[in-house]
Amino acid sequence: MLLVLAFQLMVHRPGWESVVGIEVFLLTLGGVTALVHQWLFTWPPPPSLAPTHLVSGQGAARCRRFIAIVIDGCRADRLLEADTPCIDRLRREGADYTNTATVYPARTVTGFSSMFTGAAPKVHGMCSNFVPSLGVKCESIFDALRSEGRSGKLVGIAHLVDAFGHEDVATVTAVTHNDEIDDALVARAKAVMEREDRDLLAMQLLSVDQTGHARGSYNSEYLGKIEDTDRKIEGFLDWCRELGYLENATVLITSDHGQGIGIGGHGHMSPPEIYVPRILWGARVDRDGEAVPSAPAALC
Repeated sequence: MLLVLAFQLMVHRPGWESVVGIEVFLLTLGGVTALVHQWLFTWPPPPSLAPTHLVSGQGAARCRRFIAIVIDGCRADRLLEADTPCIDRLRREGADYTNTATVYPARTVTGFSSMFTGAAPKVHGMCSNFVPSLGVKCESIFDALRSEGRSGKLVGIAHLVDAFGHEDVATVTAVTHNDEIDDALVARAKAVMEREDRDLLAMQLLSVDQTGHARGSYNSEYLGKIEDTDRKIEGFLDWCRELGYLENATVLITSDHGQGIGIGGHGHMSPPEIYVPRILWGARVDRDGEAVPSAPAALC
């Protein structure tokens, strides 16, 4: 409606006065909105996470390799409803954390940044998917690995570079068709493993999130895309097993955030948005199929 009114104004009263009037109106509206948002809403305090250095407590690695598979935008409750034999097997054989929440705001860059730094958004500085200052403002797990002579890589779409830079992120273009994006991400992850043999491999899978944006998380397509993602995870883990990458490895299945009740929404504090799955399987995972009430928010 604002665009229509602006176009009407430009048609009936062309000139710089109309342009200036529109700009002043938009700036005023933006300022008032920001003040109302800040004054009238009570947001939860950020978690008290402020790491200074990420190091191994025992001085030795707990596993040879850590593989983190992050299903972008996957609601924890909808994952339980889906037919996911691979993830269900990992859940039975490993540790299933049943009360894991992401940070506020529940967005991709914010969630990934907290996951790989152990810090709250106010500490690492990535408070949105779009940030004025690039790069996390505290040490990341990739920095910690380098300091100990090891290495990690995050495979995902391009805006994760905003947080971690090109050195630590291998990208796939986000404009790939939704039915093909996860195949492209899996192929990129395989190439990274074959070429670089990283100690930490983190792989983002995107189609569940994009289906939630387009169809809503209660749509049958959303559930179907979770089930399709499970098959892709199974294929990737089978490939890792055949090439020996699962030997003495720990696997994590999680998400950066969930999805809101409506179509295309996440970023707030509703339960469907903040609760995420968290399943650990493999080396040094001691519990066998036991549901664990809570888990730390970060890998490190």
